[in-house]
Amino acid sequence: MPRCVLIFLSIVSMMAACACARYPAPVPPPPQRPADFGPDPPPLELGDMVSMDSPWIRQYVVRGVELTPKASRRWTFHEPELKFRLKEKANRRLRVDFSVVSETFRSTGPFHIEFFVNGRSVGKKLCDHAGEYSFKAPVPREALEHEPEARVRLVMDKYWIAPSDGNRLGVQLIQVGFEGP
Repeated sequence: MPRCVLIFLSIVSMMAACACARYPAPVPPPPQRPADFGPDPPPLELGDMVSMDSPWIRQYVVRGVELTPKASRRWTFHEPELKFRLKEKANRRLRVDFSVVSETFRSTGPFHIEFFVNGRSVGKKLCDHAGEYSFKAPVPREALEHEPEARVRLVMDKYWIAPSDGNRLGVQLIQVGFEGP
């Protein structure tokens, strides 16, 4: 037999040997079922109260609140303002839970915060020590009655000026909103 025929036959036999490879038996896909991602999130409309670790905090903040992702307390800057949409406007109380940080308090000393709802003052709070505070005050119906949103603004008479960037820092908010009726 000529040499080229032998080479051809050996190549064909090697190709045939490769074509006869054994593959694993086919396996059916696993049974399909719907994924459980938990309950649906609440609607994306504004509510009566917001906690600072809410994933929807950006919707409530008008200005002056730090928006670092997933923080349970958020720094306030100069005159922070938040907005809410209330279904019931009668017999409501403003509630603001916040913390005065000891490092900033050492520099500012005691200070007052005045709380406004739609431009009307609903009360003041003296912050005379570092720690957690809760402010609660009734809101006159007239302050809420003719407005589609309830805007809450905090005005502090003293701020701590951050040396690194010059930001005027006030308090750390924990939760803000309206209680009642």
